[in-house]
Amino acid sequence: MEWQTVKRPEIPKKHVGSRRRRLLQVAVACLLVAFLAWGGYAWAQKEITVVDEGKEIQVTAFGGTVASVLEAAGIALGPKDAVKPGLDTRVQDGMRVEITRAIEVRVVNGEVERVVLTCARTVGEVLRECGIDPGGRDIISPSPDTPVSDKTTINITRVTTRVEEKRVPVPYGTRRENSVTLPSGQVRVAQAGIPGEELQRWEVVLHNGKEVGRRLIERKIVKPPRDKVVLVGMASTVSRGVPADLRYSRVINMRSTAYTYTGRNTASGVPPSRGTAAVDPKVIPLGTRLYVDGYGAARALDVGSGIKGNRIDLFFPTRSEALSWGVRWVNVYILE
Repeated sequence: MEWQTVKRPEIPKKHVGSRRRRLLQVAVACLLVAFLAWGGYAWAQKEITVVDEGKEIQVTAFGGTVASVLEAAGIALGPKDAVKPGLDTRVQDGMRVEITRAIEVRVVNGEVERVVLTCARTVGEVLRECGIDPGGRDIISPSPDTPVSDKTTINITRVTTRVEEKRVPVPYGTRRENSVTLPSGQVRVAQAGIPGEELQRWEVVLHNGKEVGRRLIERKIVKPPRDKVVLVGMASTVSRGVPADLRYSRVINMRSTAYTYTGRNTASGVPPSRGTAAVDPKVIPLGTRLYVDGYGAARALDVGSGIKGNRIDLFFPTRSEALSWGVRWVNVYILE
């Protein structure tokens, strides 16, 4: 077999230059398309930081909303979880998305208890979110500025007060009086004692409707008690100096003292003189005529700050007479 060499036809030089230009144009066009595609990719790509309860997660996305980015990243949300910015917000490069996970908090409001899912992070925020407005005296535990965590229990103790009125008996006293009409050693009740009555007002403090304390805020005697009067026989001790025709209703053994003129009138408005006696009006009414063993006739015309109960202060014109009398026990006869 015989091989024959065939010569390649020659291409004109002007056609060779045109072909090279076309190849160069195609290469440039391809590079431009690739550059534009890379630039569009880089422009569409967004770098987003997701902070989920303090943990940072870097997410790359190509636009969309916060909700779509979280879904694409596999980050699930609970029904009460909070996201900032909102789920419908369009993402931007460098955006920071914060997720606050809802926690379970037990709220005991007085006698009412409920469990809430909340993103609040202090006791006060939880109460505001629940629409609970404690009163000024209510007790919140823990305090409103205390941070809360999952399973925290908040107690609101409702504090109320009320005023109660109560009537209580006032015991009567017993007053003993000597009597010359009774034989010595005998005793007789001349007046029965009657209890009085006191009105008391109490402030009662209640926690969640149950009493926890009370205090007395006012008391008033609405019915005074009447003393029991006991007569003690003194027939054998009557002074021999008492006039035989003396008419008296009763006799009281009293502690006597003496005083002289001080420059002031008596409680009855008259100047004191011999026969003036200062007494306790609760025992001997002012104006009562008296006969005092060892002193003589007298009249109850004055009072004194220290003259209480079975005491009598007798007036003497001079200081020496008053000092001579001193302090002694005497029978005082209440004249008719």
